[in-house]
Amino acid sequence: MQEIPKEASACELGQEKYHVAIIFSAILWQCFFMGAIGVTFCGSSLLSGIIIATLLPVTESLAVLFYHENFHAEKAISLVLSLWGFFSYFYGEHQQKKKKKKHYTRSFAHSKTMTLLNTLYLC
Repeated sequence: MQEIPKEASACELGQEKYHVAIIFSAILWQCFFMGAIGVTFCGSSLLSGIIIATLLPVTESLAVLFYHENFHAEKAISLVLSLWGFFSYFYGEHQQKKKKKKHYTRSFAHSKTMTLLNTLYLC
């Protein structure tokens, strides 16, 4: 906290813009963590972890875009692996939903058939 006035006075944009940037940065981080907690609560901790792991290299890529940082091989590998994990998770979820739907349809058809047979048998 003691370094903030020194950094603000050294900022090229001015002290007011520096303080506004710090305040908005703190607010955005709070929103991010509240969102992560919400995803954990409503979805799963795995999904929350995947989203956070995907956002880290995306943040680095945005830094390359806006701050003109160098895009090294480590950043590219990190981005590719995190996107691969992100899409693999959603593909697996999609496959599980298809399998559950197929199983539900079979069990529903089986129960209707059994009900019909029981009705015929009892008559």
